[in-house]
Amino acid sequence: ISKQAANRKYSLSLTGNINHLHYIGMSNSVKNISSQWSFLEKLSPKVNPSQNFEINPSVSYWFSKVDNSLPQALDSKTSVLSFQVDGRFYFLKSWHFGYNASKNFVHGINSAITNNPFIVNPYLEKEFTQRKTLRLRVQAFDIFDQNKYINRNITETSITDTRSNSLSRYVMCTLSANLQRFKGTPKRNGEVMKRKNDGSFIYK
Repeated sequence: ISKQAANRKYSLSLTGNINHLHYIGMSNSVKNISSQWSFLEKLSPKVNPSQNFEINPSVSYWFSKVDNSLPQALDSKTSVLSFQVDGRFYFLKSWHFGYNASKNFVHGINSAITNNPFIVNPYLEKEFTQRKTLRLRVQAFDIFDQNKYINRNITETSITDTRSNSLSRYVMCTLSANLQRFKGTPKRNGEVMKRKNDGSFIYK
């Protein structure tokens, strides 16, 4: 579900899905029926009042539940409440600062394994040439070093949580060039389409 207002400067969307798995397994030669339900809901406002400013906050909730027919089998309930925001800000005609950040609140997993991570990835970009075909970007990932990957494996008799301490905090510098040249001017409804500061088209 999506709703836009003020010539697409503001929008609000609601998305979600529901999944169900039903499968049969064996534990010590005894049949076990497992039933898994999971659903995800996400609310995403978008604010773009001008060509120089954009912010996209969102909140989502994910829930998963696994039930087994065997009395001695282990059931599981896990949920994640997530707050996210991304956006960018243009200044001095050829500079722009962007970011994305998220804070997750995890329930159902041992607190010694997950610590409700707060992930922030900012970047600074400079555009060169009159047509802005050359861009230099410096981006930092996971500046607080909290992005630890968790994998949960559920069987009839065990629940295994695995934490991966892979490198997630680093800085990357990229230089990109657009060498394409197109003839003609794009039009929409008979009018010439204008561009934003980042080069994308303004749709009316």
